[in-house]
Amino acid sequence: MGQSLRGALRKVRTPTLILGVWVAAATALAWSRIPLHDEWFSITLARDTTPEQFMASLRADVHPPWLALLDRALIAGLTDRRVLVLPRIAASLSAILLLRLVVRHRWPSSPPIWTALAAFHPVVFMYAGAVRWYPLALLADALRAWALWGEPRSTRRAACAFLAGATLGPAAGYGEAVLVALDCVWLVAAKRVGTRALSATLVVFAVACVIATAIASPLGGHFAEAIRGRGGRPGNFSLSSLLTWVTLGPLGEALPSAPWIALYLAAVPGAAWAIVHAVKHAPTRVFTLWLLTVAVGWAFLTGHGVVHPRYCLALWFLTTCAVGTLFVERGAMRVAALVTAAYLGLDLALTIRQRSFPMADENVMRSEDCAVLLPTGADLIVTAYARTSVELERTCKPGTPVVTAGFVRHYVGDPMGEVAGIRDALHPGEIVDFSNTGRRSTGECRCGF
Repeated sequence: MGQSLRGALRKVRTPTLILGVWVAAATALAWSRIPLHDEWFSITLARDTTPEQFMASLRADVHPPWLALLDRALIAGLTDRRVLVLPRIAASLSAILLLRLVVRHRWPSSPPIWTALAAFHPVVFMYAGAVRWYPLALLADALRAWALWGEPRSTRRAACAFLAGATLGPAAGYGEAVLVALDCVWLVAAKRVGTRALSATLVVFAVACVIATAIASPLGGHFAEAIRGRGGRPGNFSLSSLLTWVTLGPLGEALPSAPWIALYLAAVPGAAWAIVHAVKHAPTRVFTLWLLTVAVGWAFLTGHGVVHPRYCLALWFLTTCAVGTLFVERGAMRVAALVTAAYLGLDLALTIRQRSFPMADENVMRSEDCAVLLPTGADLIVTAYARTSVELERTCKPGTPVVTAGFVRHYVGDPMGEVAGIRDALHPGEIVDFSNTGRRSTGECRCGF
C-alpha cells in the first residue's frame, strides 16, 4: 500500500501539486477572510431578500442578473455563504488550466512550475474565490484566449470555446463586451478558426450572443437609468483612476509602507522588460500584442468607472507568466525577473495579511481600533455595513449585539426594508451606539427608544 502510494505521488508533477495547493489555499482564504463590501452585496441579495425584493434589486442594478440567480439557487438549500465560493474557485481553476495551455504554446520558455505559481499573483489569488463576477469573467477571457491562441484539436472546438467565452463574459459583467469586441477583431485578423469568412461568421454569432445576453436580462432597458441613478455618466474618463490602478495591477494591489516602497520600484523593470522582450521576439510577438490590446481594453474600462485590477484577472496571470520567459536569459534580464518574482511573493504575503491596501475599506480592522470604536454602556451597536458589523464582532468581541443596515438597492420601493433588522433589534429604553468605520472614525449617538 505504502509503495503504491509513493509510486502514485512520483507520477504527480510539481505544477499539479502547486495548483492543488493553490486550490486549497485560495478556498481557505475566501472562506476565512471577511468578505468585502461588494461581496456582501451579492451574499445578502441571495440570502436575505424576499423574492419581490430580489427581483426589484436586479432591475435596479448595473450588473447582469445571471450570477445572482445562480447564487440564489445555491444558497436556497445551504444558507452558509461559503457555498457561494465553490463555483468561483472552480471557474478560476478552469481558467488557469486553459491559460497555462495557451502559455505553453505561445511562451514555451516560461517554465511550467512558474506558470503554476503565477496563479498566486496577489490579485488573482485574492479574488479567485470572491463572491462576485470576477472569477466568471476570468473563465470567459480564458475560453476566448484558448480559442484564439491555444491548440484546439478542431475548428469546431475553437468556435465553441470562443462563443462560450463571448456569452459568459457579458453574462458575468457588461464591461466584458469591450474585451469580447477586441477578441472578435483578433479572430478575424488572425484567422484563428479557419478561413476569414468562417471567422467573420463566428464574430456575427458572438456579437449576437452578447446582444441576446443583454436583452434577456431583467435589467434590459433600465441600464442607462440605473447608471444615472447612481450619479454616473457613461463616457466620463478619469485619468487619476487609470493611473492608480495601472500602478496597482501588474504587481499586486497591496503596497509596502515607506521606505519599503523602494522594493516595488525595483520590481517594475522586470515586469516591463518581460513584455518588451516578448514583443521583440518574433515567435511570441503576435500573442504579446494581443495581450497588450487586452490591457488597453482593461485600461479603457478602468478610466470609465470599472476601477479595479480584479475586473481582468486573466491579464495579471498572463503578465506574470511573461516574467517567466526571462528566467532562461542571462545577466540583467534574469536578475530583473527574479527581483519581480520576489516582490510578487512579498505582495502576496501583504495581500493575505490585508492591511496594506490603498483602499482603506479593504483593510481588516485592527485590534487597536477597538478602544476607539467600542461604546461604553450601549445596549446595541448599529453599523452602516455588513463587513463592519462582522469585523467588530470578530476583532473586538464587544459582548453587545451588533446589527447593520441593509443595502439600499436591495429594497427598491421598500425604504423601511433597509432598516428592518435594526428595528427588530430595538427595545424601548435601550441605549444605541452608531459606529461608522468606513474611514476608521466613529460617531456616537445615544438615543433612548
